[in-house]
Amino acid sequence: MIRDPEDPDLSWEDYEKLLAANPDRPFYVPGKTFIEQFYKAQERCDKYERRAQHHSDCTLGIYWTCEEDKTDE
Repeated sequence: MIRDPEDPDLSWEDYEKLLAANPDRPFYVPGKTFIEQFYKAQERCDKYERRAQHHSDCTLGIYWTCEEDKTDE
């Protein structure tokens, strides 16, 4: 986990609360294949009733965001 230089003693529980308060924040997920990463990213986005969207970073890795579903119902 990357520590916040302003608050290096931030606990994992507090970090989870911080992430929950900001579902638009980009994130990385572990996984050897795209399918594994997608599954884990979608699990996280399901908490916010959103869909996982992948993006390429400058190292050719993949980061994820939880996008609001803009399809008409």
